[in-house]
Amino acid sequence: MPALRVMGFDGEYPRTEPTLLTPTQAQVAQNVKLYSGTMKVWNGQLLTYSTVSGPSNIQTIYRLYGSASSLWMVWAAVVDAVPGPIADVSDFRLYYTGDPAGIGGPKKTNWALANGAAPYPSAYYEMGCPAPTAALVATPSSSASPINFYTYVYTYVNQFGSVTEESAPSPACAIANVDSGASVTLNGFTAPPTGHYNWQGRNIYRSVAGASTSTYEFVTYLPLATTSYVDSLTVAQLGGVLPTLGWLPPPTGLLGLVSMGQGSLAGFVGNTLYMSVPYYPHAWPVANEISFPYAIVGLSVMSGNIVVMTTNYPYVVSGLTPSQMSVQQLPLAEPCLSKAGIISNALGVLYPSPNGLVSIGAGGAAIISTGLFRRQEWQALNPGSMKGIAYDGKYFGVFTGTSSANPAMVLDPTDVPALSFLTMNARAAFADIVTGEFFIVSTADNNIYQVDANTLTPLQMTWTSKRFMNPQAIAMSAIKVDADYTLITANAAYLAMEAAVTAANTAAFAGNCLGTLNSERIDILQVNGSLQSNLLTPASALNLQVFIYGDNTLICGLSFTSLDPVRLPPFKAREIYFTVVGSITVRSVEMATSVRDLDPKAWSESTGIPALFT
Repeated sequence: MPALRVMGFDGEYPRTEPTLLTPTQAQVAQNVKLYSGTMKVWNGQLLTYSTVSGPSNIQTIYRLYGSASSLWMVWAAVVDAVPGPIADVSDFRLYYTGDPAGIGGPKKTNWALANGAAPYPSAYYEMGCPAPTAALVATPSSSASPINFYTYVYTYVNQFGSVTEESAPSPACAIANVDSGASVTLNGFTAPPTGHYNWQGRNIYRSVAGASTSTYEFVTYLPLATTSYVDSLTVAQLGGVLPTLGWLPPPTGLLGLVSMGQGSLAGFVGNTLYMSVPYYPHAWPVANEISFPYAIVGLSVMSGNIVVMTTNYPYVVSGLTPSQMSVQQLPLAEPCLSKAGIISNALGVLYPSPNGLVSIGAGGAAIISTGLFRRQEWQALNPGSMKGIAYDGKYFGVFTGTSSANPAMVLDPTDVPALSFLTMNARAAFADIVTGEFFIVSTADNNIYQVDANTLTPLQMTWTSKRFMNPQAIAMSAIKVDADYTLITANAAYLAMEAAVTAANTAAFAGNCLGTLNSERIDILQVNGSLQSNLLTPASALNLQVFIYGDNTLICGLSFTSLDPVRLPPFKAREIYFTVVGSITVRSVEMATSVRDLDPKAWSESTGIPALFT
């Protein structure tokens, strides 16, 4: 009396031939949560934000939080955005690169700038602060018997919310020979560059010679409208030393922005890694640059170290300050195929390579998907198109499939199931670490939806079993599916209520919708009210079906609404597998050659136990 029972459902193992799977492993596991051993569906997507005023092809979204609300930032390019490294409880500063890639340069915004008219961000500033390009003209009031020799530089001062930013200095002016007690008149201030800046003024610095070194020390601050200044300060009256020597704006084509643990930001252009001065994200000196032998694809951060993914080897860059970093090449020649596919989670830094998903952690680098994929199965996922999201401890890799569905690979080698797939229809994705929620941009309407949020419209799950082989053809005659059928009952009642409200509204609209006033008591009719009832939130019908295949031929498709066994049409086959399709929780599937063998007692008695075949 051969029979089979499948429970404790597992995920997919694409590299394993269907006949060699274990009884609980799947050929297909789509839109199904299996982490409790049962089949549970993913809830539907809930509309969160309409992007009617945004670009028509959104590629990146980011949720910027203010003190009491949030904004959805949208870009028609793959953008990398990070919060500012400076303590911030009022401005809510954000820095980003890639808008669009290679044009316009790195940018910054904050709540006040971004929160204008949609699409957001409404406004921004350039990330860097360019330095003056012309030297001052210094004219002493007296130079007949000079005893002082001064040179001067000046900087531009930019205001970004509550943060004051200062550029690198101008070229030094010609040496001014100054008599004792004489003053120096400074002219030749140039206007700062136009564009997306918030220039406020200029700082002037004067050279001070020491015993063995010389420095520039602060003289004064001038508003932009002031074009001349007379310096008569003594050395004792000068202020602090010029802090911005060597500070440059970030390069125009900077990409892959990440935030390091030491208060610095990092990005790349070509094969060069750039790092900002700690806690001065507008300053990117040459001393903080590192070049690699291969083109950089993307960056991530792990325990304060920068992980650099290239077109060949990955590297780890570590150190206490950006100007004194060491580089370690990891012994794994696995190039990164997608900058957008890079994430960081508890496993380390993950990225898609040509041969699988690579993990870089404290123990080194390795391909962690080899137990699931060989190169051939992995390449079928189009890893070069993958956009990675760290959510619920798993890697969600949204990729461009053969249809417009844009599914997501849900992978966590440390969990069971290790692998399943989720229908996403996503063009962009974002994991909100503040709320722990997952959002996507739909390919259908370009709007932002929360994933797994709409309980009234669950996704349709599909789970296909392994190929069960028997030494000889057998005739299965009955099937029983243990599932939560109360969900179908409650759903049917809700749909009936929804239909009743719609019908009542239709009838009311067809009648005298306005009613009368003079012939009715004033306390009977609601003034400015409506005879229409509020519509219920739309819901989809719940269902459960099982399709049975014998010797690679569809035998039947059955619908289930209760725990009662169901008779199968007559058939005999050596090879059997089944597919569960539905939107309710499934606990087990049992098939046997007779209804008696589906009795729970038959599975527990010491004699007459049906033989489970694999």
